[in-house]
Amino acid sequence: MGSDIWPDGSSGYDQTFVIDGTANPATNLITFTGLNGDVDQVYEYDAYIVWGGNADVNVSINPNGLTTNKGMRALLWLPSVWSQFGFADWLLAENPTNAATNGGYTIARGTIYAKSGKARSLANAISDNFSTAAGVEFAHYMFNGWWKDTITNLTSLQFSHPTASGFGVGTRIRVRKL
Repeated sequence: MGSDIWPDGSSGYDQTFVIDGTANPATNLITFTGLNGDVDQVYEYDAYIVWGGNADVNVSINPNGLTTNKGMRALLWLPSVWSQFGFADWLLAENPTNAATNGGYTIARGTIYAKSGKARSLANAISDNFSTAAGVEFAHYMFNGWWKDTITNLTSLQFSHPTASGFGVGTRIRVRKL
């Protein structure tokens, strides 16, 4: 865990969670606590996810651990096609089928407007690599999400994979005040 000094002299929230296989084994849940969205207002996260599971599942971001009152729209680009779709969720990424077997990983970066008083928003860009083999496609996504709870202070972010050990060894997620 690190700390930056911001121009106003305050300390910024900055935590990194690394799955190293020893102190932090593969898991399906990574939670960052101690946030104060009403004070910090904006958070940014970076993620490098080494997939520990092979199921084609969505990986969620849950504000305060909540799975309700949120949604998003997304654009997906593959080398041969693009599409758009929506979810009743905040997605960190999609765990592609056979990603763990094939050495797949995802890189994600997002920003969350966290101050209460209005609907909170999420902007997320990800790149899924289905395999480390040469010539294998990447999928690129752009997400725009919302959390309709306008009253509750954002105090934690939970990154949740529906499969046990879905976040594999080597996964790193960093959350910081922007």
